[in-house]
Amino acid sequence: KMCFNYRLSWHYHFGRLVFALTLVYFGYNILTQGRDFYLPYLHGLRRLTMPTSKNRISPTLTYEDVFTIVLQVVGALFISAGALIAVNKRVFGGVVALLAVGFLLVTQDNPLLVEYLKPKPKSGTIRYDDLARHITLIGAIIFFMVVPPVDDPVEEESSKKKKKNKSKDD
Repeated sequence: KMCFNYRLSWHYHFGRLVFALTLVYFGYNILTQGRDFYLPYLHGLRRLTMPTSKNRISPTLTYEDVFTIVLQVVGALFISAGALIAVNKRVFGGVVALLAVGFLLVTQDNPLLVEYLKPKPKSGTIRYDDLARHITLIGAIIFFMVVPPVDDPVEEESSKKKKKNKSKDD
């Protein structure tokens, strides 16, 4: 008898957990450092959609305050998507992750924002490596949403043998 049975499903579950932890790490980074990186993109988006607006909405509220809350929500979306995928709620977690990646596509990968960014990027265009990374992330999310978990054929064969042995004993 073998005391250790190799199971193909371990690869799937290991990959799912690593992917979930990666999403949680993305969310944590956006929560802790997102202001430094994404505020220029969000201000550029504001200048694109509302060209005559100023930074102050009211005497007590600025767009930076609103953008900080938006970044906290996006970070929380990434963290909750990672947690949902980790507990094998793949479809709902994938939808939540797609919402968060949609934010990245609208801000970081938007070619319309380049002329509204301050300071101006050195290249003057969007970064294609970021765009490729985000599209790849969308592909991984869709993969985990669509592909069912792997079933181990070894377990099915051993359960059939047990059933045969039980029927022989009867």
